[in-house]
Amino acid sequence: MCMVTFQFDWAFTWEVFLVCMKQVPVCFFAATAAILTGLVLGIPLAAARNKKKWFRYLANAYVHLIRGIPTILLLLILYLSIKNGFNALAKTYGWTVNATVIPALGIAVLALGISAAAFLSGSFLTALRSVDPGQRRSF
Repeated sequence: MCMVTFQFDWAFTWEVFLVCMKQVPVCFFAATAAILTGLVLGIPLAAARNKKKWFRYLANAYVHLIRGIPTILLLLILYLSIKNGFNALAKTYGWTVNATVIPALGIAVLALGISAAAFLSGSFLTALRSVDPGQRRSF
């Protein structure tokens, strides 16, 4: 019979914990910026889903498309397409700028904000529709 002994390395665990804790402010910044981006994009999106026919169709298509894509996939699609698209444009037009200068955090905030806008627009749309027509006419 074979016995396996396991020895837990607390020093390594503490080292990894400290590395993770250094990134907590970055995580809070990304989450806050994504929520604010979602608010800024979600309110006009909800208004578009409430009014004219063409705007409603476009806004509903956007919401259903973005809500149907997993957020991690949206992050990957935006990150890779922006980087590769920028490199292709640089190569086509002879630019000397490399796409590595585009910060990954900015793309992550954009992707999370786009996703948050699609989800928040439903809440804002419900809030807009709950207002009585008489109150809307008073403005």
